[in-house]
Amino acid sequence: MDLAAINQAFWNGIHGQLITASHVGESALLNTHKWFISVFLLPLYALFLGPLILLYIQAIVLNIGAWAVYLIARKALNSTLGLLFSFCYM
Repeated sequence: MDLAAINQAFWNGIHGQLITASHVGESALLNTHKWFISVFLLPLYALFLGPLILLYIQAIVLNIGAWAVYLIARKALNSTLGLLFSFCYM
């Protein structure tokens, strides 16, 4: 359900409805949650229409976060615990 609402918000965003939704039940990017980062993702969404690109972006960002957890834990502890911490993050 959330993916459908976010997909609709991006769809409305590339069609010029960033702030308000025109119908009851529609989502807008800057309506209630104020997803300012999504404005920068709109061109990528416009190139690859559909919810799959949103899932790909989410997976990439989560993997970057796991890499950051690994680097921090490796520096503070050791590389084995760094792997363990990044695995727990995922």
